[in-house]
Amino acid sequence: MNALRALLGLAALSLASIVQAQAPAPLRIEVIQNLDFGNLLVEDLGGSVALTEQNEFRSYSPSIRPSMRTSTSEARLRLVGPPKAEFVVVLDPEQPILDNGRGGRIQVATFIYAANALRGTLNDQGEAELRLGARIDLPASVAPGLYVHPQVRVRLSILGLSPATLTESFGIRCQVRPLLHLENRTPLDFGVLVPGNSEGIYRVAPDGATSSRGGLLQYRGRPVPAEFAVTGTAGTDYCLELPRAVWLKGPGRDIEVHSFEASIPLPGVVPRGGFTFRVGASVTVPPQQEPGLYQGLFRVTIHYP
Repeated sequence: MNALRALLGLAALSLASIVQAQAPAPLRIEVIQNLDFGNLLVEDLGGSVALTEQNEFRSYSPSIRPSMRTSTSEARLRLVGPPKAEFVVVLDPEQPILDNGRGGRIQVATFIYAANALRGTLNDQGEAELRLGARIDLPASVAPGLYVHPQVRVRLSILGLSPATLTESFGIRCQVRPLLHLENRTPLDFGVLVPGNSEGIYRVAPDGATSSRGGLLQYRGRPVPAEFAVTGTAGTDYCLELPRAVWLKGPGRDIEVHSFEASIPLPGVVPRGGFTFRVGASVTVPPQQEPGLYQGLFRVTIHYP
C-alpha cells in the first residue's frame, strides 16, 4: 500500500511540473490580403466611395464608378493567440491618407467593419478573422494615378491575467483613372440628292461646306456634319477614332459613306469644361439609284488611358 501511494504521488508531481512548464500561445497577425479599391473612373467633381468589409462597392457620387474590368478586395487579417482569450484591436492611423507620390492625396474618411470586430474573443483554436473596408473621399480634379498607403498599423492586445500586445501592418491602394463621356448631338445629314446617269460623290465637310462631282445633284434639304461633345476629366490625353466606311440601307442598293474627317486633330488633351467637334464624310451614289430614304450608323470612339 505504501509503495502504491508513493508512485501516485510521483505521478502527480510530474504532471504538475509539465503543466507549469507550458508557455502561453504566441501572438501572431497574418495579413491575408490588403484593402484594394481597384480602378476608379473619376470625373472632375470627385466624391466619395466605399468598399465594405464584405467587398461590396458603393458610390456616393455620380462622378465616380468602378472600371468594368477591375477587381476589389477588403482587407483580411487572421489574429492568433491564446484560445478563448479576449482581445482588442486598434487601427493607427484612423484616417490614413493615400498619396500618389506627386502631391496627390486621397483621405480615408472611416474604416468599415462588423459590429464587435475590433473587440472580441478568440475561438477554441485561438484564432479570429478581421475584415476591414473603408470609405474614401476623392477631391475635385484629383489627378489620375496610383494612390497607396502602405502601412496601416494593426495593434492586437490580449486582455486578462497575461496581457500581451503585437503590431502588424496592411496596405490600402486605389487606381484613379479619368472618366470621359462622348455624346452625339446631331447626325450627319447629306440632305436630298438626285442621282444621275453616272456615279456621283457628294461631300459634307466638318465645317459644313459641301461639294459634289460626277452625275449627282443636291436637290434640297440642309446638309450638316455630325456634332459630338466630350466631357470629363480635364487634362486627359485622348485620341479619336473614326470609321473607314459604313453603308446606308434603303429601298435600293446599299450606299457607301467614306472619307470621314473630324474638325479637330484626332489626338489631343481634354480642356476644362470639355469640347465639341464635328465629323463630315463623303457619300458615293451609284447611277440611277432607286429613290428613297437611306440610313445607317457610324461609330466614333475616344481612346484614353
